[in-house]
Amino acid sequence: MKKPIEFCTKHRAKFSQIDSMKILNNEHYLSYFMEHRTSQLRDRLGWNLDTIMTLPVLFVVKEVTIKYKRPIFGDSPFTINSRVTEINRTDIFIGCEMTGDKGAIHSTCKMTVTAIEPKTMRPTDWPEDIIEKFYEESHS
Repeated sequence: MKKPIEFCTKHRAKFSQIDSMKILNNEHYLSYFMEHRTSQLRDRLGWNLDTIMTLPVLFVVKEVTIKYKRPIFGDSPFTINSRVTEINRTDIFIGCEMTGDKGAIHSTCKMTVTAIEPKTMRPTDWPEDIIEKFYEESHS
C-alpha cells in the first residue's frame, strides 16, 4: 500500500488576526489550512501557479470541516500537517492538524477537493499521474 506524503508548514498568527482575548480569531483558521495546502503544491510538488494552470483538471475545494479544540494564542508558533486520507473517482479527501509548539492539537480540518474538467466545469476523474504525486515513491 502506498504511503501518503505528509505535508508540513510552520506558522505564527499575525497581529491583525488576534482578537481581544489575544487568540487567533476563528475566521482565520481556514485561511491557514488553505495556504498550507497551496504552498505545499508549490514547495513540495513544484507546482507554481503557471504549472497548476496547465494541469488537465482544476482543483476545487468542495467541502471543509474545521474542529476547534484549543485556542492559538498570539505570537505562539504552530504547525500544520496534512495528508491525503482517501481518494475516490472525483474527490481527494485531505486530513489536516494544527498543532502548537508543545505538540498539542489545536484544530483539525477535513477538506474535500474535487477534480473539475476546465471546459465543461463538471467533476471528472482524477488523472493517475496527479494522484501519484501525493504518495511516496515505492522502492520495490
